[in-house]
Amino acid sequence: STKFYEYERQHESDKRVFDVMQTLDEQWNALTISMGAKEKISKDVKETADAYKKTC
Repeated sequence: STKFYEYERQHESDKRVFDVMQTLDEQWNALTISMGAKEKISKDVKETADAYKKTC
């Protein structure tokens, strides 16, 4: 009975952490999109790849 209770408590705790992580993930995505970070990153990567091809 005690082990089951501990398991239940741990499960609830894990669930809470997961919910927080999900929320943080959504906030981070919204933040990066609003800052245009995703577009900037992909553009930088493409330019780097083009520069690399020229040197080869």
